[in-house]
Amino acid sequence: MLKFVKRVRSPLKRVGLSARRAAITYLPNWIKKFIGPFFLYLDMLILDCGILRVVYFNKHMLASKDGWRSAQPTPHQICKLARDGIKTVVNLRGERLCGSYWLEIAACARNGVALVNYQD
Repeated sequence: MLKFVKRVRSPLKRVGLSARRAAITYLPNWIKKFIGPFFLYLDMLILDCGILRVVYFNKHMLASKDGWRSAQPTPHQICKLARDGIKTVVNLRGERLCGSYWLEIAACARNGVALVNYQD
């Protein structure tokens, strides 16, 4: 079953990555500004499986009770976390060329939450 999932998901990721690069490279800035947010959300929900994170946040308190761990937060989840007192988000996925990362950067900046990218 796992081989089947890898076979199906790999071409979808390649198409998504090439579409992202083409949009960044060739679209005029006014189009990016006008329709960009829609495509960022679409990219997050469909290509990065963000629809699962919208439904199931997977948030748990750490053993030391000084922090939380979760799946990659969506923009509305970052807003709620900021209201609850979270001051820093540590991104273990690193900097990536995708809508969910760009939306995470914007949501953290809007809500005054520091975003730290893990560098391997």
